[in-house]
Amino acid sequence: MPSAGAAAQGDGKIDTDNKNGQAAGEQGKLLEGKETILQIGDKKEKATMFNDHHWSKIRDEDEITNEDLQKFSFAKMGEGGGKGGNKMAFASGYIVKELGDGDHNSLLKRTKPLAEKMLSKDTLLSRFYAHFKIRGEYYVVMKNCLPAIKKWAYLFDLKGCRDDKAMCMEGEKVPAVHKRCFSCLVCWYCCDMQCCPCYPDDRRRYYNGKTLAFELDIPFTPDQAQQIKRLIKQDSEFLRGIETMDYSLLLAWVEEDEKLVKEGQMSEEFKKALDLSKFVSVKGGKVRAYFMGVIDFLQEWNIKKDIANCIKACAPKPLSTIPPPRYADQFRDNLNERINGDAEEFKLEPDNKAEAGGDGGDGDDGKEKDMPAPEGEAIEMDAIEVKLEDKTESEPLVPIKPQPDEDNKARSEQPQPKEVENQTETEPLVPNTAEPEKEEPEKEEPEKAEPEKVEPEKAEAETAEPETAEPEKEEEQEEEREETKEKKEEKKEEKEDKTETETEPLAPVAAVPGENKEEAEEKNGNEEEDNKNDDKEEEEKEKVVEKKEEEEEDTSS
Repeated sequence: MPSAGAAAQGDGKIDTDNKNGQAAGEQGKLLEGKETILQIGDKKEKATMFNDHHWSKIRDEDEITNEDLQKFSFAKMGEGGGKGGNKMAFASGYIVKELGDGDHNSLLKRTKPLAEKMLSKDTLLSRFYAHFKIRGEYYVVMKNCLPAIKKWAYLFDLKGCRDDKAMCMEGEKVPAVHKRCFSCLVCWYCCDMQCCPCYPDDRRRYYNGKTLAFELDIPFTPDQAQQIKRLIKQDSEFLRGIETMDYSLLLAWVEEDEKLVKEGQMSEEFKKALDLSKFVSVKGGKVRAYFMGVIDFLQEWNIKKDIANCIKACAPKPLSTIPPPRYADQFRDNLNERINGDAEEFKLEPDNKAEAGGDGGDGDDGKEKDMPAPEGEAIEMDAIEVKLEDKTESEPLVPIKPQPDEDNKARSEQPQPKEVENQTETEPLVPNTAEPEKEEPEKEEPEKAEPEKVEPEKAEAETAEPETAEPEKEEEQEEEREETKEKKEEKKEEKEDKTETETEPLAPVAAVPGENKEEAEEKNGNEEEDNKNDDKEEEEKEKVVEKKEEEEEDTSS
């Protein structure tokens, strides 16, 4: 196991060339577990890896293999566009950037806190995958916080000061034209007077881009703005703690007309951006997909920066050459003022989202694609179909009943003789060819058998015989009528007998001894009135009963 001194050596500069004259065995012990040899680049050159036990964890998490580190070429490295002029090479998903001695030593000192911060994922810091040395030069492999979009609408490098710049505007790159102290003899050095006839177009475009970047308002949704401000605050506090400065927020976006996006008429670049972006918003009829990351966070405050601060004493404020604590506050406060929550959330409808993710509908002939239903709904539909199939198989065949014409309607409603019913029962059943969903089987009532409706031609032939049966029915009806008349006469006679008995004069009530005659007469009179009232009530009741009986007889006849 390495000693404490070895651990300190691992976080500091590693002397792989053995320039201090240490023995090879001692140097091997100091670097045990800290130095790794890997093949880097398309030529598979051997490179010395620094503190790879930290960076390999991030590679494993992002599924970057050792073979992936061989997918770039040192021969294609070019200037990255910064003031330092460090070379860069772009590969699939990562960037290889050349490091100066100052950034290399800064990274060695800060490897552990930076690796832990990057593994937390709650940060905008661009992730590092490897730190190595090859052919005497130092390099870092870092994640590209911007996807492989060929044409950005806008691309900015924001430091929260006058050094903000636009790297791409309206889909075109903006070349950097800096003012250097050694170019002070140029007529436009002292001031950016765009009306000057010798003012170059490249400088004019670059200067306009810097002005736009410094005054830029960045609209997000309220939730997105709150999240980005929180991450900027956390990262600035972290970088204050490790005492670095001059870092910047790399911000880029692509945009498209909202109406075209909702109709699915968008470019392939924009479709890709919608799938990859975590921050999509819409404002002013434009849909924006944002990408961002904090870069260049290895610069220490040193004597060079102190001198630059003095030289820029008269330069427009705010400056970037300020100590780390002030730079962290300036970076946080300035960017938080520009980021606002004025935009609205953009949601692509499912149909348009399917069109955006598809191949444009080739081969579909304009037909809509069948969308798969959820599993639960599919199961229910299958069950319904099975029930319908079972129901149609088990249903009895129902004979089709022809509807009679209006002329024969009365004839069809009359009860048919038994011979006709027997004939209809023996008729062959016609299969029901109607759909099972539309026609339901009729419920047969066992007690009441409705007469079969017969076609007009058959009805004339079948109803020819019932002439012999009609006289018999008429005789039966006459007998019933005579019986009812006899019953009525009997009831009348009974009523007359009752009335005679009731109307007989009541015998005078004998006077009770000791009672006056007047009192006895009053009692007799009261009893007679009571009897008369009872007679009237009975007569009314009998009239009601007679009416009911007459109505019943009429209905039965």
